[in-house]
Amino acid sequence: MGKLTYDMIQSLEDHGFQPPLSQLPEFFVWNQSTIKVNALDGVDVRFEEEPCNVGDLPEGKDGFQDEWEMYLNVTDGYVKVDDAAGGYLHSQPPRMAKAELGYVKNVEQKLAALNGPLEVTYQVDPKEVLDHLPLWDEAIRKEIKNIEVAIIRLQRGDPAREDWLSKPAVQRLPAKFVFTIKPNSEAKSGDKTTWYKRKARLVVCGNLARPDTSELYTEAAPAEAVRMSLVLAKQRSWIIGVLDVVAAFLKTPIGTSVNHPVILIQPPRLLQALNLAAPLELWALVRALYGLRQSPALWAEHRDYTIERAPKPEGLRLLKGKTVTSWWGVYDARNNLVAVVLIYVDDFLLCGTRPVVEQLSAMIQSIWDKIPIGKDQAVYEAEDNAIRLFPDAAFAPSGEGLVVLDLASFHETLPADVGPVRALKQHLNSICGLSRFRQRLVSLSDGAVLDDDHSLRTGEIQVVFLNFCPASGTQVAQLLDAARSGRTSEVETLLHRPQDPDCGPPTPLFVATEHGHLQVIRLLLEANADKEKALEDGATPLFIAAQNGHLEVVRLLLQASADKDKAFQDGATPLFVAAQNGQLEVARLLLEAKADKEKALEDGATALFIAAQNGHLEVVLLLLEANADNDKVARLLLEAKADKDKAKHGGATPLFIAAQNGQLEVVLLLLEAKADKDKATDIGATPLLTAAQNGHLEVVRLLLQANADKDKAFQDGATPLFFAAQNGQLKVARLLLEAKADKDKDKAKHSGATPLFIAAQNGQLEVVLLLLEAKADKDKATDIGATPLLTAAQNGHLEVVRLLLQANADKDKAFQDGATPLFFAAQNGQLKVARLLLEAKADKDKDKAKHSGATPLFIAAQNGQLEVVLLLLEAKADKDKATDIGATPLLTAAQNGHLEVVRLLLQANADKDKALEDGATPLFVAAQNGQLKVARLLLEAKADKDKDKAKHSGATPLFIAAQNGQLEVVLLLLEAKADRDKATDIGATPLLTAAQNGHLEVVRLLLQANADKDKALEDGATPSFVAAQNGQLEVARLLLEAAV
Repeated sequence: MGKLTYDMIQSLEDHGFQPPLSQLPEFFVWNQSTIKVNALDGVDVRFEEEPCNVGDLPEGKDGFQDEWEMYLNVTDGYVKVDDAAGGYLHSQPPRMAKAELGYVKNVEQKLAALNGPLEVTYQVDPKEVLDHLPLWDEAIRKEIKNIEVAIIRLQRGDPAREDWLSKPAVQRLPAKFVFTIKPNSEAKSGDKTTWYKRKARLVVCGNLARPDTSELYTEAAPAEAVRMSLVLAKQRSWIIGVLDVVAAFLKTPIGTSVNHPVILIQPPRLLQALNLAAPLELWALVRALYGLRQSPALWAEHRDYTIERAPKPEGLRLLKGKTVTSWWGVYDARNNLVAVVLIYVDDFLLCGTRPVVEQLSAMIQSIWDKIPIGKDQAVYEAEDNAIRLFPDAAFAPSGEGLVVLDLASFHETLPADVGPVRALKQHLNSICGLSRFRQRLVSLSDGAVLDDDHSLRTGEIQVVFLNFCPASGTQVAQLLDAARSGRTSEVETLLHRPQDPDCGPPTPLFVATEHGHLQVIRLLLEANADKEKALEDGATPLFIAAQNGHLEVVRLLLQASADKDKAFQDGATPLFVAAQNGQLEVARLLLEAKADKEKALEDGATALFIAAQNGHLEVVLLLLEANADNDKVARLLLEAKADKDKAKHGGATPLFIAAQNGQLEVVLLLLEAKADKDKATDIGATPLLTAAQNGHLEVVRLLLQANADKDKAFQDGATPLFFAAQNGQLKVARLLLEAKADKDKDKAKHSGATPLFIAAQNGQLEVVLLLLEAKADKDKATDIGATPLLTAAQNGHLEVVRLLLQANADKDKAFQDGATPLFFAAQNGQLKVARLLLEAKADKDKDKAKHSGATPLFIAAQNGQLEVVLLLLEAKADKDKATDIGATPLLTAAQNGHLEVVRLLLQANADKDKALEDGATPLFVAAQNGQLKVARLLLEAKADKDKDKAKHSGATPLFIAAQNGQLEVVLLLLEAKADRDKATDIGATPLLTAAQNGHLEVVRLLLQANADKDKALEDGATPSFVAAQNGQLEVARLLLEAAV
């Protein structure tokens, strides 16, 4: 909709609507932008800024455009909710939801009923505040007085208001009040008016701001840093002081950097009722306010910058931490640590001797207003048990010694690859049960925190034990990904946070085990990861390691006392799955660890049964040597017919599995036991089919000798011979043909593909030769008409094509849509195949290809297959044969910018002006698509530059180039003396369409060529008019200057 007047904006706001910033009369946008984002429930959300003032638009009867749209302001986009037609954009209107803390109802009644000072905080509904506005007047005025330093008031007509609105990236955000009733620390029991205090806090609705790529993160004081500070205070008999900077955000300037946000605040309308803000007043933000997402980071930046440059107490210097940036060390002239300052947003924790703390306090007081330190303030002497400030902490310093070590002896016992600090932590783990990742060692001589690569010196060390840090979803995913990828150093870093090693499922230990990352597993076990934590299906780390054959991982888990018999939900143990997969050494390791070899599945299958079923003879022997119940497996395999044919996992029988895996001896055993040789799986696969598919020649021979059905097909119709041909199993295919397998069975793959077709498609030359010698039908096509020759040509299998042509395959038999083998070869650039087909007299101009009338030459030109085009031209292919819509090889090459193909066709005297059904010539489509070099080539060949039937509308190449902003093509056509004023059937000239679409440089070029600047459409619209209508300001200015 067009721009609104101030009266209209006021009316909208009176009814509860806040118009978007772009609708303020003084707001003007020069550049169009459209950003598409996702809204709730799939609603299409667009952000559109109209690049024109209402005065530039044609007015309807109400002074605005007759066609209008209304948008609902959502984040940085507008959701279209209605239009002039009265319909929604979708069948359902857009919906939004907002969740906030609940309000306490009937607050004033609760206050009136108080029998003593308030002890809790009430959050008050703004509607209730409006009902009792006089009671809140003082609190609101106090808040507005406080924030005056942070804002510049901008009134209607104020030049500064226009300046702010024109700033890049400016955004308007609403503000709101948060009303609370709080306990009063100065309450007097006899004075009810002091029992509580009212607080009105103005906050910016920062959740409505556009997404911000700037840094919003500001480091909080980590728990371990606080604990370290308190430990140092205790050990050194320091005092501990706490300060708070009052209204810190209001002390934070905005606008001192180009990276700062530019924010205009829409004050709450409540302020108008109290005469604290004028109608339509805006506030420019020059200091940070609560609610603005950038405020914490801006305050932290300003705070640290100010501290670093502030005058320091004499003889002291402050150094900001590198790893923990909220930690500041305070050093004296001899570089001794005499205090630490820990900062949490606007709270300061000071630990040091009383004189130093007082000096630091004075320094901070000289910078900001704050709560001063005094005997009645937050100062604590670091006496025994004073650190009960953290009752949930996992430590309580008592001053008692935990362990005393002889340093020289300790160094002598160190492993070569382990540092002394790490070794000490591992030793402490054996005493206290907490891993080294949850320990921090502090040297009491200098206060240094000892990393794992530090050396040890004689003296006292304080050990601090840490709880796990709460981990975000991102941090959990980071640890899982690092464990999965085997990034050992990253895993160690995350464990040092310290982070719980058992996050998941799956847990980091499980995914590291699954992928066999031994060093990562060592780290996680050292971090006391739960080695028995299983997935929902019961799979443990040991189970998955046994399944995947990770021998050293299995050894490590067994050394860590992992449960060797903990079963999967179907009863499979690590030993069972190792036997199932033939993991001999894993099975040996588990048996040495006394794994239960008789533990069975619900159906009675043991490790011995599954090993025998899968043909893992060495595992079978291993289990028999371990005195497994071989009578049981004999009974399961041989004695009962039901057992030997018992199907598992999709209908696969033991015979099928043995044939699939090429287990010849097991196949023989089962056949002798009269196992069903043709019993198929649920999808129709027989033992013979799977053996043929996998190339197990001797298994195939054995099954054929047992009279297995050689033509029994898969569910989709594929026979054993089909699969052998598909996979190039030559010897298997020969064996099946000797056994009289059907070489032309045509239901294969349901599509009608035969063994010869699939062999030709996959380039299996020797199999193709074998099938041709066996008199397979060389021209039998699939259901969509594809022959073996066509698919071989399509895929570029030259020797297969040669073999089929030598066997007199039909070289022109076409696809269902008319495409011939030559067509496909031309389409895919198969030059040698195309030459071979042409030498065999394939039809070079067959015109039913693709049903559209496209020939091999056309498709080669369309795809830019230069050498194929040359080959076809040399073979005298029809260079001007067009498709059903009139497209010639030259036109499609020009349209797609294939310069050398165009050159070749022009040299062959192709018709340079032969047009589409709609009249578009090769030059037209080249101009339309900005194909400059092609256009130049066509003009040099004397193509008609003004052919006026193009597109039926009368558009010329110059017109379409101007319409699409193809500047260089426009220049080329003007230099070729194209008619600069030739109009379409409705009177549109090249200049008018360029002006309409905002192509400034094209307009300039046409004006320099003396194009008629006043030539109008049939309805009288001139280039100047359409430029103004579409908000093309620079174009309109250029046309006006040309009119002077």
